[in-house]
This record gives sequence, C-alpha cells and structure tokens, in this order.
Amino acid sequence: MRRLIVLLLTMTLLVGGAIPAWAATGMPVMLDGQQVAVVEDAATEGIALDQFAKAVGAEYKWDAARQEATVVLGHRSFVMWADSPKAVLNGAVRTLATAPSLSGNTLVAPARVVAEALGLYVAGEKDGALILRSGMGLIRSTKAPDFTSDQMMKARMLMGMSVANPIDPQESESFGLSMEQEFHKYQDDLMIKIHMSMFNQEPMDVEMAYVGGKTYVKEPGKGWTATDEAEPPLEMVSAQIGQVWEQSLRQDNPELEGAVVTVTGTSEMDGAKVVNVMVSLSESAIMPALSLIMGLDEAVQDEGVKIDVRRYVQTYAINPETGVVHESHTELLVVASDRTGVSMEMKVLGDLRVSPVSVPLALPADFPAK
Repeated sequence: MRRLIVLLLTMTLLVGGAIPAWAATGMPVMLDGQQVAVVEDAATEGIALDQFAKAVGAEYKWDAARQEATVVLGHRSFVMWADSPKAVLNGAVRTLATAPSLSGNTLVAPARVVAEALGLYVAGEKDGALILRSGMGLIRSTKAPDFTSDQMMKARMLMGMSVANPIDPQESESFGLSMEQEFHKYQDDLMIKIHMSMFNQEPMDVEMAYVGGKTYVKEPGKGWTATDEAEPPLEMVSAQIGQVWEQSLRQDNPELEGAVVTVTGTSEMDGAKVVNVMVSLSESAIMPALSLIMGLDEAVQDEGVKIDVRRYVQTYAINPETGVVHESHTELLVVASDRTGVSMEMKVLGDLRVSPVSVPLALPADFPAK
C-alpha cells in the first residue's frame, strides 16, 4: 500500500511538473474574445513568446547559441535576447523596461510590448484578463455611419488615369476626376453639397437641403427652389453608405482575403480614443477583387493584359468601444499593359471623415427664409 501511495505521489509530481504553473494561476490573454496565452510572470506581465507566436499565427525562431528569439507576423517583426533590455522592434532599436528571461527554449517577455510590436491593440485588463484586439477584429466590429444622429461627413475622391500608346502616340491621353462631398445633419435639418470635376469638362455642383420640413435644391442660374419632396433624402444617403460599408467588410469579401491588417497606433479624435488600423494587400490578394469589380478576366485572357498592383492600402481610425470609424483613407496604384505595348496607370485616393456635431446648419446667404 505504501509503495502504491509513493508511486501515485511521484506520478502526480511528474505530471504537475509537466504542466506550466501559469496554466492554473496565470492571467489569461484574450485576443478578439478568445484565450490565446497566459501571462507567466504577473509582476512583468511576461508571456512565453513561442506559445503566443503560435496562437496568433506568427513565425517563431529560437537561436540557442545567441539566446535570441525572432517573431515575424506579416510585415511586423521583433528580435529579443535573454536578460537583455535591448530589442529590435520592426527594424528600430528599443530599450525595454523589463528584460526578457529565459524559460526552456523560449523567452518570457512583456505581453504588452510583444502585442504592440505585432500590430495588436492592447485594450487593458478586464475581469482578470489582458484584453487584446487584432486589426481584423477591430475592422470586423466597425459600424456604417448612421445619419439618424447629428453629424458631419466629408468625403473626397481623386482619380487619375493615363494611357500611353507607343504605336500611335496620338491615342495617348490622360483623364482625371475629383469629387468632394459634404453632409451636415443637425436635428431635423440636412445639408448636402457635392462638387465634381472631370478632366476637360466644366465642374458640376449639386446642393440640396432639407430645412423646416421642406426640401430645397439649388439649380444653376435659378438659386434655391423648394421641391415637392416631403422627406429628406436621408434614407437614400444612409442606405448607400451602409451598403458600401457592409459590402467592403463582409466575411466573404475577396479584398480581405490575404490582407495584412495591423494596428499602427492610437490617437484621440472627436474627444474619444481611436485605434489606427492599416489594411494592406499584395497583388495576388487584390487581383480577385479587381477582376470582379473592373471585369478584367476577359481582358487578361483575350488581350494578354498584364496587371501590376503597385500599392493598395486602407487606413481606419476606429473607436474600439463603439466600432465607429471616425476617419478612413484609401490609396490604390495600378499599372496595366497589353501585348502591343499600350500601358495604363491609374491612381486613386479617397478620404472619409465622420464626426458628431452640435451646431445648426450654416445656411447660405441666398437661402430662402424659413
């Protein structure tokens, strides 16, 4: 009996020794609502790099001779050494407040530093857990602008396109388009301004307003005139923006397949903390979306068109608590050519800024009195 008891105690100790101490007692690390790791050292919020890297899909390399750990996730990376406060985070040398410590074939390093280096947002501690958000997690939680509340939206889009034809230079030409939109909603009033300018064409301005229960349109040479519309075009505007937003962020959107989504930092906007998120796509990742949007499949197959996506980046300023996007920016640069040597370059820049307002509409001087 005594031997059996000793044997059982020995097995318990062996099994217990094989289970890391943090498994039962450490602080859980939650990423987008899922536990991905556990803090080993509560004093330093130390986390095992190999375990954390595997959980977030990063590559982990350990050099035993140099006691050096390298973690790579997308275009983000860092290098740390055992018992050294020096670290290289995304190519920049930094001094850590707490040096990583050696634990087996991995390092235990500060969880917040590790998470931020890999492009994650550290939301803080809640219910005894360290809360992290990924860039994709923040993107998925965003909400389309809702013009039922008082707010201002300004949007701008610039597009330039040039075609070079070495065979017939006279057919080489350039195009340009710029559009600026402004929506101001306050209580029951709404003002819409749109300015559009195209290459070699006269600029076009559209102004509409819904004030005091009436809808007005400004026509060139006529000024403001009331229409028979009884309701403001608010639902139409909200529906269009909402549909675009939902389409761009839907789960099966090919634009998000293969995307590298990282948190680039935090800032304050409209009195709230926002997280800055960058979405970048390689050519292989964006081609399915471009082919779908621009109908390029037949051109590529029939005319031997080659497409080179030089740059496609989107940035968002997201309120992590509400999911509201305060600002977004898009950059696209595409170069295409066919078998004859004809080439095309297209550049697109887009900006969107949404902010709450608490001031009435600034009505134009020529606006009819209420």
